[in-house]
Amino acid sequence: MIPVYRPFWPENAKSYAIKALEDCWLIYHDNNILVEERLAEIVGARHAILVSSGTAAMHLVARCLQYRHPEITKIIVPNLVYVAAWNAFLCDAKYDLLMARTNLDTWNFDIEHVKSLVDFEDTAILAVHNLGNPLPVPELNKIGVPVIEDACEALFGTYGGNKVPSSSLVSALSFFGNKTVTSGEGGALVTNDDELADYAKRLRGQGQTNKRYVHDLLAYNYRLTNIQAAILRGQLEHIDEILSRKDDIWNYYDEAFSDREDVFVQMTEKDSTHSKWMYGIRIPNRTESFEEKQAYFNSRGVDIRPMFYPMGYHAHLNANRNIRICNDEVGDMISKTSIMIPSFPDLTREEQLVVISSVNEYIKG
Repeated sequence: MIPVYRPFWPENAKSYAIKALEDCWLIYHDNNILVEERLAEIVGARHAILVSSGTAAMHLVARCLQYRHPEITKIIVPNLVYVAAWNAFLCDAKYDLLMARTNLDTWNFDIEHVKSLVDFEDTAILAVHNLGNPLPVPELNKIGVPVIEDACEALFGTYGGNKVPSSSLVSALSFFGNKTVTSGEGGALVTNDDELADYAKRLRGQGQTNKRYVHDLLAYNYRLTNIQAAILRGQLEHIDEILSRKDDIWNYYDEAFSDREDVFVQMTEKDSTHSKWMYGIRIPNRTESFEEKQAYFNSRGVDIRPMFYPMGYHAHLNANRNIRICNDEVGDMISKTSIMIPSFPDLTREEQLVVISSVNEYIKG
């Protein structure tokens, strides 16, 4: 079976992890510090703070927004994204979530609809970059309300000439096992705000004061281990090779699927470069359930994933009084007719040909 994703696993990642074990430095230590410094350099931000998962990072994003802008009570959110993007804002502050419709071409939220939802008194915008397609955050900042990012899929992309996620108030990254660089689980909070960085570090570490075991903040244990950071360190040292491989895979898929009427690829946002996390295609004439699609592709030796589901599919969100759901026929259609196909760095040309052949045969019915 050709998997949807398989981590890139360089030898130095193994050696760094083994050394961390041999040195008995299992908790936050040298690898964490090196990775935080390298991530901040890569994304062009002042601070990158490692945490235990992308979801933990999003939770800290929500807390940081509340800390910096206590007047905010409503968040404009995309309809068609991974559920963690919404959950973080219902944990503590319980913001009202205003759902934005989906853009047919980019699969991100529709920016004009977002503008129509903005109330300058108490609103913030959550930018989520679907499959690694960066929304124009520098342009969203011009609207005049706080912008925060779920950039978990968009690391190594750019918007408006800037590195993702360097242009928002605060943002989240993920290093889950299917991300371009991974520590199995793991994430990071990114910000240019020194005070927010200090606040996030305290939230990450149980809210401890300068006096050990004395705490003055409701906080969490969201720390990433030194062993996980060691794995991430090894992958970041090979990032040019990883991105080169991903570019080659994307270009070959684009040659196969672009400029056709029976299959559509995601259109990159204006003035952005795609992070090339996951390759998605939309097949408009095939509306079978994902399970039926999956059975077909699995029979050809190809693993696939569904596109994310709209907000109304999730019972805890659909019944939540803090959420304002609007009609989004485009989002429903994209979810029902789109799939993610294999795009991991070690994917061979022969495997890509199998994937492309399987897609073409599926389209024919």
